[in-house]
Amino acid sequence: MLNRIVKNKIAGGLMFTITVASILLVVFIGLGLYLKSVPVFEHTSFWHLISSSEWKPGKGEFGFLPFIAGTVLVTVIAVVLAIPIALFTALYLTEYSKSYIRRFVFTALDILAGIPSVVYGV
Repeated sequence: MLNRIVKNKIAGGLMFTITVASILLVVFIGLGLYLKSVPVFEHTSFWHLISSSEWKPGKGEFGFLPFIAGTVLVTVIAVVLAIPIALFTALYLTEYSKSYIRRFVFTALDILAGIPSVVYGV
């Protein structure tokens, strides 16, 4: 009984330490990003940064509009391609497929759903 209480206290302390370390890591990353970006924000406004398309780091001109537009465009294309495929696949599986196909696909989907999407990206 006493051994279990000691193990529980050690595990709790270790988890607390890891949690605090994780939070501090995020805070330090944010602080580092802020300190590195202060010189840029002293010379230009946030609106100019996100609406300008000029990218000349040597001259201190940073425009993020092409990067933002590219991200939005890729996202829209991915959604336009993925939604019909996903909807028709779901409709077929739930309404028309045979039970053994449904069983196989749902099992595979459960396994795939357990893998983080970052792993697929890598």
